[in-house]
Amino acid sequence: MNNGYTSYGEENAEFWDEVYEYINNHYDLDKVKKVYLSSDGGSWIKSGMKRIAGITYVLV
Repeated sequence: MNNGYTSYGEENAEFWDEVYEYINNHYDLDKVKKVYLSSDGGSWIKSGMKRIAGITYVLV
C-alpha cells in the first residue's frame, strides 16, 4: 500500500500535477492525440490516469 505517496515520498497528486505541467509546457496539447502511461501496474503510477485526462494505460 502506498498511502498516497510515490516511491520517492512525494504526494501522488502533487507528482501528477507536475507531470501534467511538464507535458503542457513542452507539447502543444491541442495537437497531442494520445498520451501513453507505461508501467508495471503500481497503484501510484496508475493513479496518474485519474489526474491527467485521456491517458492510455499500457502494462509492461
